[in-house]
Amino acid sequence: MDRLRESINLAIKEGKIIQYKLYEQEVVCMDYSKLDDIITVLQEIKKDARGCLEITFDESDVFGEMPFNIDALMEYVRGLYKNHPNIFYFASSEDTRELLRLCLSEDSTRIDMTTGSDDFGSLESDVSEELKEDIIKQTKMYGWLIGDKEENINPIIDDIFPQTNI
Repeated sequence: MDRLRESINLAIKEGKIIQYKLYEQEVVCMDYSKLDDIITVLQEIKKDARGCLEITFDESDVFGEMPFNIDALMEYVRGLYKNHPNIFYFASSEDTRELLRLCLSEDSTRIDMTTGSDDFGSLESDVSEELKEDIIKQTKMYGWLIGDKEENINPIIDDIFPQTNI
């Protein structure tokens, strides 16, 4: 864990993104151990870790002949959000935040991972109003807890839910 802590701290000081590649086996086995360790370090770093985690997928799992099991991915992301409701605070890009949001949606048929497109922005999702409010609340509360400013937190919410009055 010390080595992980050192490498993440160094990357953040250098302004780099922490890129984590999620493999199908982790999803199927609901194995959060590596992401748990990374998020623990990000929580130690606090507001300097805002927007530094990019979650990607093994392209052969996602775009190969055997597409990533979307239902398993959605279940995995739901568990990740349950364990780490502050995950959106750390997500590095609009695409990562959008993909997390889509995986929390009620309807997996709206997610097409086989297109090879990196643009998830055009996809719609059925995130319940209750979940939407919870994501906003959890993201804001975490930011406030670690002393971040509203002006830094609001763009995160805007990326997750465009056209939301916050």
